[in-house]
Amino acid sequence: MTTTTKQIQIRNKDNGKELVQSAFSSKTLTKDQMNILRTQIAPDIADHDLMYCLEIADNCKLNPILKEIYFVPRMAKINGKWVNKHEPMVGRKGARAIARRKGMKIPPNTGHTIKKFPVLKNNEWIEERDLIGWAELIIDGQVVRKEAAYSTYKQTTKDGNITKFWREMPTVMVEKVAEFQLLDAIYGLDGVLSIDAGVLEDEDVTNVSFLTEEAEKALTALGISLQKYNGSAIALNYSGKEKYLVEFGFQKQGGNYVISYIEEAKNETPKIKNTEPSPKKQSITPAKELFVYLASLGMSKEKIGSFVGDVLGLTKDDEEGILEVLEDKNLLGMMAGEFMSESNSAPVNIDEDPTLF
Repeated sequence: MTTTTKQIQIRNKDNGKELVQSAFSSKTLTKDQMNILRTQIAPDIADHDLMYCLEIADNCKLNPILKEIYFVPRMAKINGKWVNKHEPMVGRKGARAIARRKGMKIPPNTGHTIKKFPVLKNNEWIEERDLIGWAELIIDGQVVRKEAAYSTYKQTTKDGNITKFWREMPTVMVEKVAEFQLLDAIYGLDGVLSIDAGVLEDEDVTNVSFLTEEAEKALTALGISLQKYNGSAIALNYSGKEKYLVEFGFQKQGGNYVISYIEEAKNETPKIKNTEPSPKKQSITPAKELFVYLASLGMSKEKIGSFVGDVLGLTKDDEEGILEVLEDKNLLGMMAGEFMSESNSAPVNIDEDPTLF
């Protein structure tokens, strides 16, 4: 049997805990650690997606727990089949962290203005006004500037409506996008995308090799076995049959023939049988839900009141606005993280009555 570098399952001999190993390195996490990260960062993420995103975060030297990078869910159509996946993305805090690591001394100057642009409508060129965000840095005595137009980068929902942050804080958002573009142009932001710009469209990927059921049956008939884990399948017992692996789309990596397979996300949280009578469920108000979410990020009661009132422009009675904000918790968490980074914030008891806003 061929010895492989990636093991299906690893056991820690000291305490017997099951470990999950990355498909890209020797890094491992326990199942308990995976579940904690999944709960705090991306609730519906599969093991292999989480390890992939953590590898990207590690390569960028960004900490997802500190909200320097986010794992944003999306749908991808791969060879005709829709699957869930997550994309590592950064906000202003993460972009600046990468830029500082690469030599940025001070953050860019930012601002906004209104400009006229030519637009072709009904076969006729006309001028229309657009909101423009800009960012500048002085590099080697010269001013380097990037601009971002609202009409180009505004973020929308699936049905085409402009999101609350872009609708109510357009100047802030275009400035953040312009800054991201500037830092990426000067320092290179390691290929990660901005969470502030546009809508992350569903991806349609074709001509990508994935292990199919038919291919697996054919390989079994040839006497080739597969070791499958975390979205990667490694061929075993293939001596003299390499050409068949290549035909089925396997790639040679580190002495092994490897191919990806589609793995459905699984809920790893153990279910505990409750023998106690179920308490009467109490309805939670949108204000309470927002309060609990922000408190779970480590924000104090006072900071929650300031963030909700001054940054989001909401009150506890604005249920429609609060529900709209809660629809995009990735962006909400990013903004909360940036707000908290400006000052220290003591944790709060999430059972506390959210009367502040």
